[in-house]
Amino acid sequence: MSARNKIHKLLNDAGLRDREVYDLLDEYDDEQDTAQPAEQTIYRAGFHGSDIALGHYTTAAAARAHCEVQLSREYPPHVALLHDWIRDDDPHAPWELVATADGGPEEPTGYVVTPLLVKAAYDEEADA
Repeated sequence: MSARNKIHKLLNDAGLRDREVYDLLDEYDDEQDTAQPAEQTIYRAGFHGSDIALGHYTTAAAARAHCEVQLSREYPPHVALLHDWIRDDDPHAPWELVATADGGPEEPTGYVVTPLLVKAAYDEEADA
């Protein structure tokens, strides 16, 4: 039984009519919708200069892991890769994946993780 149905049963058992139950559930749902943050940062894993994303994640660590795995697939299993992430001091700047293969020089890979600010709702006034 879903949580919504359990609440419905409990409220019915308490003597509330169906309409009252659904009104309370709708009110609860509205409160949950408004409890979202106004904006949230997500992280886009991708390749520098490409419009195609590898994925979007709620943590930078997950986005970085995706890029690292993609890079590892480009090399044979016997190649030792060391990953490192660099970025400017700007907290909104993308992280760039650099790597060392088999003890060679550190080189850029083209993989980037970009923080994106996502709004929870459309703001018509901000769009004007």
